Amino acid sequence: MRLVKIMTGRSGLRVIFLLFFGFCFLKPLYADGIYFSDEDLHLNMPDQKAVVSWDGQVETMIISSSVRSGGISNIAWVIPLESSVKPEVTESNMEVFKELTRYLAKSFLNYGEEEKNSTWESDAVEVLETKKIDIFDIAVLKADNSSALINWLNGNGYKFSESFEPMFDKYVSKGNLYFVAVKIDLKNRFSREIAEVNDMFDRLAENRKKFSSDKKIYHFIGFITQSNDLEWRLSQLCCTGMHGITVPELIKIVLNTDVSFEKYRPLQKALNNLKSGASVPLEFKFKPSQPYYPLQISSLASSGITVDVYVIDAYPVEDANGILKVGRSKSISQELVDSLANYIRLSKGQYVTRLSYSGSAAGLSSDAVFKKKTSNSNEKYSFEPSSLEKPFRKNKF
Repeated sequence: MRLVKIMTGRSGLRVIFLLFFGFCFLKPLYADGIYFSDEDLHLNMPDQKAVVSWDGQVETMIISSSVRSGGISNIAWVIPLESSVKPEVTESNMEVFKELTRYLAKSFLNYGEEEKNSTWESDAVEVLETKKIDIFDIAVLKADNSSALINWLNGNGYKFSESFEPMFDKYVSKGNLYFVAVKIDLKNRFSREIAEVNDMFDRLAENRKKFSSDKKIYHFIGFITQSNDLEWRLSQLCCTGMHGITVPELIKIVLNTDVSFEKYRPLQKALNNLKSGASVPLEFKFKPSQPYYPLQISSLASSGITVDVYVIDAYPVEDANGILKVGRSKSISQELVDSLANYIRLSKGQYVTRLSYSGSAAGLSSDAVFKKKTSNSNEKYSFEPSSLEKPFRKNKF
């Protein structure tokens, strides 16, 4: 999933299109003495992970993405989905990715609450559903033209440039298209904790001048209140000390308030999960004409991309448009069916195929469309490692 950040000024919302596949800011490096395991490469490293399951009529798509941005509580994205019916969006589980990563590991490695049926409508944009899932606000939209869609998003707090209109036109013109708008809202779960942390740090800043004669306290307050970013404030509350004083101790001295970081640890964990791609995945069920993954819209970005998509079908698959490359395919065992029974429907004898892309965003010239892999009759569906799948070796030092 491509994360395209559009800055709209200091006070503007940072909008990110979940344009299928994340920026890879940190690419794996291979040198003598250091190699990555399959779990590192396909569970921890990708900024975007997806599972696509096709039963001949309905596509189930599970998405988990990491967010590498400041101001993490103020991020949103849009997902274009071709479908003959309104897509359904629900919560999934990271166990799906963990189990599939383990299942395809190379043998040579050693190692919401719903708020349905919004009444907002226009001639060109219809809001079919709004809901909350964990820390996400979600709206399912139907749009007749990209200009109207952009106007709706801007009018509802999703600020971004009109330069995306030509790419949206390509999706709108396909017909049977829905747009799922997703926005991170940490206040869904942590409104009280966020308010308390911000209040404490704001009051520290307000009281700083009272300690101008005590340089240690004065400079300590100045250091920890230099940013209004929630992630920064939590990190200071957790781990910062100066002149033998911790931040909770400083708050006791300045505000006469007892505070324990343990109360705010779940909030910090939620932020860390967002950055590492371990936050609650979202599951989409919809009916396209054929199994696919929206990918072309990611070409709007200007950086490198790393993609991992797991496709579950009756046979090994490949991308008909040649964008995603097959890494490995394997017949599904009863053990895997049982281990994922609570999260996704599998059948013994189906195949799971991992397809990947690593390169320039400009190479995403079309969406990924999945078809039965062509092969020789004697071919085994266990493929050689891609350029990112190098065997694990112990460090030489």
